Amino acid sequence: PVPPDEVDKFFFKASKTMKGFNVTMPHKYRAYELCDEKDDFANICGAVNTVVFRQIEGKIKIFGYNTDGPGLMRALRERAKKTIGSALFLGAGGAAAGGIAALLASRTSRIYIANRTLKKAEDLAESFRRKFKTSEIMAIELKREQILEALKEAELVVNCIPDEGAASLEDFLVEDGKDRIFCDFSYGEKP
Repeated sequence: PVPPDEVDKFFFKASKTMKGFNVTMPHKYRAYELCDEKDDFANICGAVNTVVFRQIEGKIKIFGYNTDGPGLMRALRERAKKTIGSALFLGAGGAAAGGIAALLASRTSRIYIANRTLKKAEDLAESFRRKFKTSEIMAIELKREQILEALKEAELVVNCIPDEGAASLEDFLVEDGKDRIFCDFSYGEKP
């Protein structure tokens, strides 16, 4: 675990002793900023979850990749075997950005982004509206009524919030989310 105010220092120390590492919440946006080079997908979503250090011409260069979105698409191809027309994301952090970018690139026509802080969801939605003009991207609050409304249409629900936040939604997601595909990007220390 790395506190947010120590991410830059961690990158510097890691570049001296590691070949790379995985990045998780809440550091994916800052990791993106700290990388010298990013893959195309990381540039689309503005978040990095995989960092690789390479020595080039005597200097360490930091390469950033985002595998969240491609991983989601692979899982959907293997398990769902269908194109997703609409999706609901719970959370507006780096994992959500990766998943949203991948779905929009695959021509998903409507995305709902539900977040506890509506402004964060609106900012993420607006950043994707500029890049994907043919899809509808809506920000909603992480509240029962708004999620239930989005569930009427969403074929896929992607959890990108910590376990304790997702657990508070479980009672109605299980009942009202029948016949939906669920994906959980969150993981905790408990088995």
